[in-house]
Amino acid sequence: MAERELEAACELLIDPSPENLDRCSAVLASAAAHVAAGPMARGERGLLRVSIGRASRLLETAADYHRQWQKILRGLTGSGYTVAGELSAAPVRGRVSIEG
Repeated sequence: MAERELEAACELLIDPSPENLDRCSAVLASAAAHVAAGPMARGERGLLRVSIGRASRLLETAADYHRQWQKILRGLTGSGYTVAGELSAAPVRGRVSIEG
């Protein structure tokens, strides 16, 4: 069950829109609850590790995608420059947090 939910989360992360990230968060929470609920067979644990690795890489790619767009937008609007003419670090609130 958890592996199917992780795969569903990965499908959402292929298109990292804000809506998909929000939906993905709920799917990942459900998968975590299933993992915490009880023991798994060895083969199931292996499949789960593969799915978790894929989801992790997709989450990192999605985060990088949004960081790059924020950098571009700050540069285009001129609101993100320091006195020295460099792009400033914009205060950004994280949307996804995973513990495990």
